[in-house]
Amino acid sequence: MNNKTNIHAAFVLAFDSKGNIASTTRDDGTIGLPGGKLDKGEDALSAVLRESREEGWNIKVGVPYFQTEVEGKLCVWFIGHSPVRLTEFKEKGRIEPVWKTEEEVRSQSLIEYKNVEALNAYYDWRTMRIGKAI
Repeated sequence: MNNKTNIHAAFVLAFDSKGNIASTTRDDGTIGLPGGKLDKGEDALSAVLRESREEGWNIKVGVPYFQTEVEGKLCVWFIGHSPVRLTEFKEKGRIEPVWKTEEEVRSQSLIEYKNVEALNAYYDWRTMRIGKAI
């Protein structure tokens, strides 16, 4: 996925071995998933790796599995694995890396809707790939 022209942002959905989700909490109380806007000339994979590190996560990123429009702008979602929380990162103090359960992500009143939509799409994608829900 190397389309630099119409992708606005890239995000990653990554789980630990217990099924917890690598997430972020912002200073305004919102919960997000690692990722963000592409810089000029940047591709989606480079952006999601950079944004994840800036938000306190070192995540190995795999394949893109979902795309959506947020406010008319195309966002791409990747599957990540082996997430490691960093102790030093660019956004420290404004954003903190945290582990959240799926239930916590789904129940948060301050979670951005696009994150729940991406979580739902991930389970749909997994179901289609293996032929059954897990």
